[in-house]
Amino acid sequence: MDAEHFKTFSAEDFIIDKDFRMILKNPFADRMLDEFIINFPDKKQEILLAAGILKELKTQTFTQSAERKKNLWQEILVATETDNTDQL
Repeated sequence: MDAEHFKTFSAEDFIIDKDFRMILKNPFADRMLDEFIINFPDKKQEILLAAGILKELKTQTFTQSAERKKNLWQEILVATETDNTDQL
């Protein structure tokens, strides 16, 4: 990772940067952020703001049981067959 490009980053740039997001997913994220701030002290506010926003974002994993998936697929097939029949 070439960290030099971070010198010109805004908080928004940090938020959308894949490398920065990977740092936050690391088990040692707090330590890595501290090092980041040491390396880029003039970007401290942007780094902390971006990290805070990303940490607050929650993603919910959406899962369905195999039975529910099967039922939904059957509904799709029936609806598709019905739609195709109407067009004949």
